[in-house]
Amino acid sequence: MRNYFDALSNFLSRVSAVAGQAIIAIMVLLITVDVLSRNIILKSILIATEVSGYALVALAFLGLAYTERTGSNIKISILTKRFSPSVQKKLQLVVSIVSTIFMAWLTWITLGPVIDNFNNKVTSITILHVPMWILYISIPIGYAMLTVLMTNEVVNGGYKSLETDDSV
Repeated sequence: MRNYFDALSNFLSRVSAVAGQAIIAIMVLLITVDVLSRNIILKSILIATEVSGYALVALAFLGLAYTERTGSNIKISILTKRFSPSVQKKLQLVVSIVSTIFMAWLTWITLGPVIDNFNNKVTSITILHVPMWILYISIPIGYAMLTVLMTNEVVNGGYKSLETDDSV
């Protein structure tokens, strides 16, 4: 089971990284084209700001798995680093379990608006009329990928040891 979760976690973190890179590239391209368009033909392409805003939300949520895998999440260990390594490890396992359950719950809760917007065919009120479920889907996907990575941490006995953590 550990090998399965390790392989799945590696795959999802790569998907997360590639999605983030693609989203940033799209944002840069759109904003560059919009700036050039405004300076050359004196007219905006109109969708750059809207699409970049949507992309920024997707970037934040789809990047969660990569951030977790690389250990880049913010950790505050001012209290826990005072405990012995064995207590730290047990506490981290408890925190990992609670966090995994919470992330699974968030995944489930954020799926509701996606389903509602899909069923009701809700679109944005902007000129693009983008189906809202497309805009919302990155949130539960990002949470689901993070839940899998956190489940992997629980299966493997908790997060990395806090004793080597230099955070505050």
